[in-house]
Amino acid sequence: MAIRDETLRDYFRNFCAFPIADLREGRLDSGSEEFSAALVAVVAELKRASKDAPSSIEKLVTDLGLLESASHFPEIVRLRSRIEQIDLLVTFVTEMEDATRAEIRAQTTSVIKSISDDIQKMWAVLHPQEPIDSVHLYQPEAADKALDLALRFYGRKQLSLRLTLSEGHRNSLGLCVFLAFAKRDGTNIPLVLDDVVSSFDREHRSYVTDLLTQEFSDRQVFIFTHDYDWYVELRTRLPGKFWRFGILLPWKEPTVGIRWANNVGGFDLARELLASDPASAAAKARAVMDTQLAATA
Repeated sequence: MAIRDETLRDYFRNFCAFPIADLREGRLDSGSEEFSAALVAVVAELKRASKDAPSSIEKLVTDLGLLESASHFPEIVRLRSRIEQIDLLVTFVTEMEDATRAEIRAQTTSVIKSISDDIQKMWAVLHPQEPIDSVHLYQPEAADKALDLALRFYGRKQLSLRLTLSEGHRNSLGLCVFLAFAKRDGTNIPLVLDDVVSSFDREHRSYVTDLLTQEFSDRQVFIFTHDYDWYVELRTRLPGKFWRFGILLPWKEPTVGIRWANNVGGFDLARELLASDPASAAAKARAVMDTQLAATA
């Protein structure tokens, strides 16, 4: 029996300490104040505790019989059958969900590997013979819906590109990622590349031309650039049978706006300056000649 507080415990201990044999033979004053208080407190506690006592065995058997009889009522039988059906359905849905999630994980892993392979292949075109390899996508820990890039830099694994790659290399890698996803797209949506070589040196700009030729010869590509040298290189190296080139003249006034140059060589840029600034026009013409002759050579 659990005694609720320390005072009752003391009463109980005091009550149990009385010599019961002396009490039976009348040698103990049962009317003493200490014994009476202990007796009253213990009786009250026993009365309280008896309310929480379990039912008798007979009543439990009777209740079990009633429950067993009720279980055979048609409505109870129908509800039990319905519950079993629901349990089976929940089990089926749970198994299907687990299988679907496993399939999604497998497909995701396969797609990420395929894209990573393309990224590495394109990176090798843009950076041949450089000791930076094993470029791939990976899923960071504790990030279910995120991807990051890792690589091996001079034989050492790197999980952060910022620690090792220059701005030009990071931009180059970003271009590889974009083109790898575009290649995975599987549609004929045109690719639009806008000043993607602004941080590349001359050598790596040339490699971009190689990459477009090798990987996207069957895709419509729009290339915009402010770099006249790269424009001339593209015009020289890309086959004119498949590519079209044009130069936009600077904005002049609202009634004229932006115009296409009459020729694709670049001298129209010098002619635009001829009336207002002959010296700048001559300098622009010399720059065009230098670039064109260098590319031709």
